[in-house]
Amino acid sequence: LCWGLAQDAEAAKNISGLVMLGSLWEDKFIGSPAYKRRIPVFFGHGSRDPVFAIDNQEAFYQKIRSTTKGYPVRFVRFETGNHGTPIR
Repeated sequence: LCWGLAQDAEAAKNISGLVMLGSLWEDKFIGSPAYKRRIPVFFGHGSRDPVFAIDNQEAFYQKIRSTTKGYPVRFVRFETGNHGTPIR
């Protein structure tokens, strides 16, 4: 849902940030209206998440950082955390 809103130009005007907790990544975010507005993104992810592998989420975070220098993005890794840990 959040990544879809980031793709919508009208919705992106009303977004002031994205908080992604144990979520899926979306490569299309890079280049989206929200990305172009430099909307801050926070990722929180459990290191043992069996639903969405943390390696993929960390790689996406690094991709954002390397694509646009200084993009407002942060990643917090919850060691030994499972899926849903960041929201508990």
